[in-house]
Amino acid sequence: MADIINLPALRFDSSFGWSKRRLGDVVDQMQSGVSRLLSDQDIGYPVLRSTNLIDGQLDFSDLKYWYKVDDKGVNLKNFILKDGDLLVNFINSLAQIGKVAEYRNILGRDFIYTTNIMRLTFKANVSLRYMYYLFHTSRYEKHIALITKPAVNQASFTTKDFKDFDFFIPSFKEQKKIADFLTAVDTKIQQLKRERELMQQYKKGVMQQLFSQQVRFQDDDGRDYPNWEEDEFGKFVTNKSSKYDPNKEIVDFICVELDSLGQETGVLRQTYSSREQASIKSKFKKGNVLFGKLRPYLKKYWMASFDGVCSTEIWVLDGKKIQNDFLFYLIQTHEFQEIANVSFGSKMPRSDWSFVSSHLMAYPCFEEQGKIAGFLVAIDAKIQQVSAQVAQAETFKKGLLQQMFV
Repeated sequence: MADIINLPALRFDSSFGWSKRRLGDVVDQMQSGVSRLLSDQDIGYPVLRSTNLIDGQLDFSDLKYWYKVDDKGVNLKNFILKDGDLLVNFINSLAQIGKVAEYRNILGRDFIYTTNIMRLTFKANVSLRYMYYLFHTSRYEKHIALITKPAVNQASFTTKDFKDFDFFIPSFKEQKKIADFLTAVDTKIQQLKRERELMQQYKKGVMQQLFSQQVRFQDDDGRDYPNWEEDEFGKFVTNKSSKYDPNKEIVDFICVELDSLGQETGVLRQTYSSREQASIKSKFKKGNVLFGKLRPYLKKYWMASFDGVCSTEIWVLDGKKIQNDFLFYLIQTHEFQEIANVSFGSKMPRSDWSFVSSHLMAYPCFEEQGKIAGFLVAIDAKIQQVSAQVAQAETFKKGLLQQMFV
């Protein structure tokens, strides 16, 4: 019989209640990894570090390796991961501390893991997938926030405090049904993300062909457009804007900061009130193209859909001989990104307008610009549509986590 009255809003099996448990009572094994020097050469076991566990997902890029023969007498075979192991970041940044991922041997190699990660396995009556989803609930996040000890470089918590996490759990049968349902939702989310990724790759390929002139449009009568012209970027694009001082002006504009711009998406994520800002801003008009000059490798850009002000770390661009719709895609090209990343400043690199503006770039006639932009706008619309489906599915999953767990 269950020892509690509380039950979740959504149930798969109402014949049994839910019991309160402590993490330390259901864990079969809790083991931290090994701590030794790593190698960049592929000469031993590939190693998963805390930096490979990001937002609940394992990233198998940027791998380090470990000599198979350890010079400290450690038997590395004891740290080889198995399918179904849950990995927890227990020494990491505040943003990643406590994040959990499930290990699957997708590369067909034996992996080991470092000391900043804990490996968890569970007793026979506890579903690993159920625990995986439990570790994504607000109850778990609150516990991690409570036990985490912040530090300048890395935050951490003790295994003792981690084991004290208490939670509610149904019968094994219902655990499995909950886990299976949420796994199906995750599968759908991953399918949508893959679809978006393929469309983004397609867009990049199309842009490469269009801007290298391997693919050309024709006019409505089937005739070729004139050859592209070439000129210095600053000759056909301006980077000028009037300034806004929030300490002197009473008008409240919508303000766009660098963190307002999505990375490599062209999407505006959030805005601020200009009256709440202290620093000088740049004014922009609807239709201007905004490009983040600070850390240009982040690829932050946006086509303004309203009049407003923005950080002075953002260029306000306007086409003189080209359409701004075309300019918006021109700054996304590999060629422009290369010259924009020839920057000054080591810690906080910034694009150099004098260098960018003097660089020779080609552009087509006005009519072909419109056709290129129109074609790419249609692709972006499809990408945004799938992105909206991803966001909707993730919101749906978040609601399920709130309703399926106590």
